Parts: sequence; C-alpha cells; structure tokens
Amino acid sequence: MIITDIINLRMTKEINIKVEGMSTEINGQMYYRTSEVCKEVGISRATLFRWIKAGIIEDVMPRDRKGWRLFTEDDINRIKSEATRVSRGGRLLEKARKEAS
Repeated sequence: MIITDIINLRMTKEINIKVEGMSTEINGQMYYRTSEVCKEVGISRATLFRWIKAGIIEDVMPRDRKGWRLFTEDDINRIKSEATRVSRGGRLLEKARKEAS
C-alpha cells in the first residue's frame, strides 16, 4: 500500500511511503519505529531515550507526522553496538567484583 504523507524530511520532491506493519519504507529506505528498535536491540524505551538525551546515541531524523522518531538499519546497528558495549562493561564489572571478594 503506497501512502503519500508529510514527513519531516528536507526534500522538495514527492515522498512515496510504503507501510508494512510498523516499519515504513520512504523512497526505498526502510525506517523503524521506536518500539521495533527497542525490541530488536533488547533495551527499554526509557533506556533508548536516556541514551539520546545524554548524547550517547545521536538523535535521529526524520520523524513521522506525529513527531515520532524513525530509525534506519544503520541507526539500529549503532544502538546495538552501544547495548553490546554496555552489556560487556557490566559483565566485566561483575567479574571484577567477584574476583575482589
């Protein structure tokens, strides 16, 4: 299903949007909503928004007509990398605590 919608993109040409489930295709690029990203990465929405607010993860553009963030595959990969880094750091800290005991 093709839907023409207003998206906060800085483009002057027509924007074609294809919606499949919650993900959206805009001019051949797939975008995913916050809930899909969090589920894929295995973090909570609160964690994602905290990382964005702290500047750990760069805030994304575009947003849909409601102002909700739309993430690309590259964005998801960067978020996964951060989640992995945090997870490894937590495991290393736990290991160090056990060794110190």
